[in-house]
Amino acid sequence: VDVRGGCDEMSADKYPVLAPGLKIGTELPATASDDFLAFLTQIGVRYVYTWFPESLCNYDHISYFKEKIESYGITLFNAGGFHIAKDARFQLALSGRDEAIDRFANFLRLLGKTGIHTTTFTWEPDGVWSSDWKKPSRGGALARSVDMAILDQQGFTHERRFSEEEIWVNYTHFI
Repeated sequence: VDVRGGCDEMSADKYPVLAPGLKIGTELPATASDDFLAFLTQIGVRYVYTWFPESLCNYDHISYFKEKIESYGITLFNAGGFHIAKDARFQLALSGRDEAIDRFANFLRLLGKTGIHTTTFTWEPDGVWSSDWKKPSRGGALARSVDMAILDQQGFTHERRFSEEEIWVNYTHFI
């Protein structure tokens, strides 16, 4: 997949260069309010990432959102779209796989056009498996947990088990 289309005018000297060292950042909702952005500025957050829902995954919203964040002195260094990056069609070689890959490539072009040069991508055809999303943990914090006995009772999400070899073949095709 050639993801450079539409971004040929960009050269290496146009990419932002971050100083070395630890960056304090957090996830930011794709509809963050001015009050929340002001709060992040007050507590010293200077870097954020977000996941755009399908309805907001367009040039106008992403560029507006990035500019809004930057007006608070915060850098949007990473953006993703669950509906694009976690598409089981290309991860499990389901019908429409190549169209889903093209959609992902177009999303990368869109991010590049808005000046965002990093996206989050994980190979999780069924998302992150959890048996409990609110299990009490250290200090009373609620955390995600996995109990394979519970998950085994739920059955397969795509009607069958996929082999490790199949997953690697699908990944290789995607790449």
